[in-house]
Amino acid sequence: MKKVLFFLATLLLFGLGYEAKGQRITTDTEVGCSLDSPPEPNPDDSTSCIRVCSGSQVKFDANTTAAANDITWSVVGGTILADNGDKVTVGWFSAGAGSIAVKVITDDGVVTDTKCIEILQGPEARFGVLPDTLQSFISTCTYRELQFKDMSMPLGTSPIVAWNWSFGDGTYSNVPNPSHEYTSGGHYEVILEVVNSCNCRREYMIEITVDEAEQLIIDCPSVVCEGEQARYTVQKSCGKYDWKAVGGTFQTPSNGVGYVDVIWDQVGSDGFGYLSVYNR
Repeated sequence: MKKVLFFLATLLLFGLGYEAKGQRITTDTEVGCSLDSPPEPNPDDSTSCIRVCSGSQVKFDANTTAAANDITWSVVGGTILADNGDKVTVGWFSAGAGSIAVKVITDDGVVTDTKCIEILQGPEARFGVLPDTLQSFISTCTYRELQFKDMSMPLGTSPIVAWNWSFGDGTYSNVPNPSHEYTSGGHYEVILEVVNSCNCRREYMIEITVDEAEQLIIDCPSVVCEGEQARYTVQKSCGKYDWKAVGGTFQTPSNGVGYVDVIWDQVGSDGFGYLSVYNR
């Protein structure tokens, strides 16, 4: 009779599994609807759900204290992106409810733990460069001011509360719609990170190619007569240009533009007019 009882006890212990004291799934990241102080994960709380953001990648740790023969993870509402045994990285899908569970088999038995997951709705990051905000690749020149327009969407009920811009040249901004000038040619990645009131974050990136401003050459029409109007342009429209006319009057803006229209109505006694252009 004692042998039968011992066999049944062994079967219950090793066949059905048990939860070892102190066994908990923990995470390195948890969010909450407070930008300044998202909640810290509490490894001693076995009932509270872990909050994550939709579209985020979060690491989890089984916190095993004994040598494991096998560790199995299962996820609802997301997918396992990296499995390193006692640690996994999970990508979470759309907002809603989910869960994560781990089963650890050791020489002493089977250890299990399950955590419910609350998946919060994250924002959608997006921006453009005026005037055509639909372009995904931008070509510009040094010293030309670019005006960026935030087009992000909050999606859920949590509003966007922070905008973090990186222009790829070591400069940053935290206003919704910044402007920026590049002083050196090259290829740059402009990244916008938006954060909602639940501390969920999204990024969007646009590549920008910046050309160095070259030597300025004015395209001139043929000889014009006194009192006539003519248009003058810079061969390579790159950067900002300021114009100066001697013997004529501008009919268009003359600062920060690639062309001007001039009426030669103040020609001197020598019969010549003079036009100069300067790259800022």
